[in-house]
Amino acid sequence: TSWTEDRERCRRAGIDDSVDFATKVAIAKEMVRRAIAEKIPFRWVTADAAYGFSKSWRSELERADVFHVMATTRHDTVV
Repeated sequence: TSWTEDRERCRRAGIDDSVDFATKVAIAKEMVRRAIAEKIPFRWVTADAAYGFSKSWRSELERADVFHVMATTRHDTVV
């Protein structure tokens, strides 16, 4: 966020003030959610532990009937 909080630097890079900071995980989730909502055909979502750590996102994919393979941490519970 140190880079994105420097609004002048962002403007010089062509990033408008209306663009908020988002993590790669948040961006990935939004991309998949939009693909589901817009009925863009895809078969799988795969993700490493940084993305798969979110139990709620895994549940969301299950409810949407999206096949997925996600790495998890060794402390995670998978049913």
